[in-house]
Amino acid sequence: GGAREEGAPPPQKKGRVPADRAEEQALSLSNERITVPELLFHPSDIGLEQAGLPECIVQAAEACPPDMREALYANILVTGGSSRFPNFEERLQRELRALVPSDLPIGFTAASDPTLAAWRG
Repeated sequence: GGAREEGAPPPQKKGRVPADRAEEQALSLSNERITVPELLFHPSDIGLEQAGLPECIVQAAEACPPDMREALYANILVTGGSSRFPNFEERLQRELRALVPSDLPIGFTAASDPTLAAWRG
C-alpha cells in the first residue's frame, strides 16, 4: 500500500468502529419500554404458559400455613432491578388485591438499592 501521512490514525480494519465513535451508539425504544415489564405480569403474552408475578406471590403464600398468610401478604419485599420500572409497586398492589382475600392487608417494603439487594442479603 501507500505511505501513511505522519500523525494520521492507523487504517481501520473492515467492520471495526473507531473507539471514539463506539460510544456514540444509540438504541431507540418504542413499545419495548412497556412490553418488557408487562411480561413480568403476563408471560402468556409471548406464549409462556406460566404464572405472572402476582400469581407467583399468591402461590407462595398459599403454600404456607394459613395462620402465616396475613403476615406474608403484609410484608412483601420488593427488590430487583425490575422493581424500578415506573409504577411497578402500584401495579403489583392492584393485581394482588384482585387475587388476595379482601380481609388480608397487602404491604410492601422496598429495598434501599433494589438492583443489588439480593447480592448484599
